[in-house]
Amino acid sequence: MSWKEVGDEGSGLWENKDFSGGLNANDEDVADTQSMDCMNVYWKDAALRKMYGVVKYVTDPVVDGTPVTGITQYRTGAGGNYILATCGATIKRLSGASWVDVTGSATIASTTLKHSFAIMNDNLIGTKGTDAPWTLSTTGSAAALGGTPPRGKYVLNYRNHLVMLNCLVSATQYPQRAYRSAQYSATSWNTTDDYWNFETRSATPLTGGIAQNSRLLGLKEDSIGVLMGASAATFALYPQAFPNIGCLSGYTVGEG
Repeated sequence: MSWKEVGDEGSGLWENKDFSGGLNANDEDVADTQSMDCMNVYWKDAALRKMYGVVKYVTDPVVDGTPVTGITQYRTGAGGNYILATCGATIKRLSGASWVDVTGSATIASTTLKHSFAIMNDNLIGTKGTDAPWTLSTTGSAAALGGTPPRGKYVLNYRNHLVMLNCLVSATQYPQRAYRSAQYSATSWNTTDDYWNFETRSATPLTGGIAQNSRLLGLKEDSIGVLMGASAATFALYPQAFPNIGCLSGYTVGEG
């Protein structure tokens, strides 16, 4: 719709369906085939500007014909910036416009289960709940994470503890537990004692987690549990701090 002068009667409503002239974001007169409507534009520096478009970042497939099961961007303390993807039974790092295989000695079953990622001591940690968790430095290839880590479906770094959630330990599934490593070490685990049980009356499994400032949020479909504390000696768990609100997928949340 546009306004157009109608003789001596002032103004009237005039319908125009031809906007082939596109967006007019200048200070010039708007032609009949142009539009000033706020579609695909944003406001910056007191002016309407065109939205940025989308282009392919990489044309090379991770693994041709195989679904991607995880992708992450990770930065190191030294300023390194990397993009990594898991696909089938492989782990690949983006180098220029190509994907380079860095699976190394890590063993990943070719399934459609999604990966979860965390950074600890400048190393990337990956897990998906069934295979042994793996680790990757900035320049090397992946390898199994040392020690005896649980096989968590989700992983995060909380107060310099690596935390695995919804875990498989010694062939037994603990869907409501979150296990923690020793502080500052991703390879030192006590799976007998060092865990939190986000147990609630509904017995629903953990669907993810997030480290938010001084808190760790344990997400479930029907509730959110909260862990707080400055160290292992002062951690306090409230397994159902927020009932009747939850998260269906831990892959949809991020730190903010």
